[in-house]
Amino acid sequence: MPVFKLLVAAMAVVIWIYTGAVFLRDGLDFLTPFFHAILTVTWPGQFALDFLFYLLLSAIWVAWRHGFGGRGIALGALMLFGAVVFLPYLLIAALRSGGDPVVLLIGARRAARAR
Repeated sequence: MPVFKLLVAAMAVVIWIYTGAVFLRDGLDFLTPFFHAILTVTWPGQFALDFLFYLLLSAIWVAWRHGFGGRGIALGALMLFGAVVFLPYLLIAALRSGGDPVVLLIGARRAARAR
């Protein structure tokens, strides 16, 4: 688990720096090129659609992990912003799990009930 946490932390730092650089150059309009790529039915569009599906799966997982309550749905919606939000969430969840992968994957409440 320590290597996993280090990897997630490193990825979070890299994506935040990269995102900052893109924001400074291009501004906040990320949805127009994202959906435009999908509508072109090209390889960049295929990649964007594939990524969108990963975002939806991460959003559903986070909402489920929090019992689909208000907080879980709000956190799940934030996951649609990509690794910029998902990686810090995952790092915090990993740190709070105490090194237990079951707690990391299904949440502390479900893990406690399963034992």
